[in-house]
Amino acid sequence: MSVQFIQDAILKGVELRTDLLKWKLIAVGGIGSFGVGGGSNTHAPWVLVLVPLICAYVDLIYRNSCLRRNALRAFAMSKHADPTYAPLAEVLRYEQGEFAQRTKRFSFESGALVWSSLLLSVAVALYPLITGLSDALRTALVTAGITGCVLSIAVELLYARFDTLKIG
Repeated sequence: MSVQFIQDAILKGVELRTDLLKWKLIAVGGIGSFGVGGGSNTHAPWVLVLVPLICAYVDLIYRNSCLRRNALRAFAMSKHADPTYAPLAEVLRYEQGEFAQRTKRFSFESGALVWSSLLLSVAVALYPLITGLSDALRTALVTAGITGCVLSIAVELLYARFDTLKIG
């Protein structure tokens, strides 16, 4: 692997993760607004079942991208003695060391990912309890909300388990 390939892959991963958060917001907002304000369509609230599933799916893709980034960083760091990779390894060492220590306490992106999924799943579960929907729809939305919470937590636990390529 060339240095340029690794740098490009890391930068594309950053763009992908940013886009995923943006599209998660757009998809959930669109589905949520239709489900809550679907007008006279009595079947509109059924689409809210998709919200926790979309959140969990985006979280899974996001965390997969994080694992790929960490694997590329670990590879570049393992080649620090190679003169070809030395400049990249130095940048990554700085990024993982000094910069990461300052920002680790305030991981807003990761927090936005997890908490948005959990809060939206809870909102989907609570929505039918507040609005008085039919029993079938109430059961489906509460189940979807609880499933979304479980899936979001499972994705984070799996990410923590498989993120063994941490540097530093």
